[in-house]
Order: sequence, then structure tokens, then C-alpha cells
Amino acid sequence: MLISLNRLWAVCFPMHYKTYHTKRLAALMCILTYIYAHIWTLTGLIPDDMYYRTENFRDCSLNLMAQSLWATLCDLILYVVPEVVVVGVYPIIGWKVAQRRKVRASARSKPGATLSAADGVRDRYLARPSASVGPQQRSRGRQNVPGSSTSQFKVLTYLVAATVIFWTPNLVYFAIASTSDYFDSTFYTITVVLLSINPLITPLTYPLASAVWREAFRSLLKPTG
Repeated sequence: MLISLNRLWAVCFPMHYKTYHTKRLAALMCILTYIYAHIWTLTGLIPDDMYYRTENFRDCSLNLMAQSLWATLCDLILYVVPEVVVVGVYPIIGWKVAQRRKVRASARSKPGATLSAADGVRDRYLARPSASVGPQQRSRGRQNVPGSSTSQFKVLTYLVAATVIFWTPNLVYFAIASTSDYFDSTFYTITVVLLSINPLITPLTYPLASAVWREAFRSLLKPTG
């Protein structure tokens, strides 16, 4: 969710993003999100462990019906809302990126035309080529540059798709479980497997989105000598 909101900030308010976005702010947002999620979770886990858990104490299970309000709010705030935000801001970011491309294409087609300051900032932060990319790689097109807007938007696309595919079944399961006395071991196992696969798939988004990354990865696999 933070990645989606960060990209939304960059494409919608590029000047503000350039002025206020720092590594310190990014780290602070990650830390606060981590604390916020654990506070919400612990407010239900601790009472459940002390008063409500009916299963064997070695089992990793929660008595959701005893804390139905907490279970519903926790599911909504920590899982449903983040996915809705990720999916909801995606078309907005896509539209803004497409608009920026049209402006750039129009500026290039008109002799003497220049980009606005905001478009220049977007170009710098969303489509800047890497300093390590050589002339031959730059001549292939912006989509092959690791820092280009095309590759970044592809990364975001893959992240959104992974979120929907690997998280939605879990959201559906716990939405049902938090409002009724529902348990299906097969359904639950599938959701756990999907959630476990997600962190393995996410690191692949960068090489999948960029031709330069893919080429560099292939070069690592080639035998030397």
C-alpha cells in the first residue's frame, strides 16, 4: 500500500514530492506502519490468549467469535482497506503516467516546445535513466531503462496483480470466519500457501519489468571462461 501511495504522490504532486519526500520520511512511514499493524493485532491476540482461546494452547488459532468486533475491524483495517487502496489508486497512476507520456510526445513533436516544471520533475523521478546505463542500452528505448516510467509502472502492475491473486482468498476466508462460526481446513490451507508464495514472487517483479534487469540476470547465469 505504501508503494502505491508513494507512486500516486509522485505522479499527482511531483513538485511536492520532490520537496518533501526523503529516505528519512520513507523509513519513518515503514516503521509507523509496522507499529500500527502490530498494535491492532496485539489488542486481539493478548486477550484471546488470556481469556478466549478454547483450543489446545499449542495450536495457532484464534477464537474470533469471542472478539467478533475486533476480528471484523482488524480484517477491514489491516487487510481489506490496503488491498482496496492498492487496486483503487492503480488506474489513477496509470492515467497520470499516460497523460505525462502524451505531453512529452506532444512537446517532442513541436519544435521549440518545452515541458512544464512539474513534467520535468516527473521525468526526473519517474523516467530518469540510470547513470550506469550505456549509450547502446539507452538507444533501445525508455522501457529498457531500470528507472524508466515504463519499467516502474510494470513493477507496480505486477505488485498489484500479486496482491489481488495471493491476498484476496485470505481476505474472503477471514471475512467469512470473522462474521460466522466458519472453518474449512482446505480453504484455509490454500490461503496460507498463497500468502507464503507471495514474498517469493515479489522480488521477481523488477527483472520481469525491465529488459536490462532480465539481460543482467541472464548474464549471471551464463558460464564464464
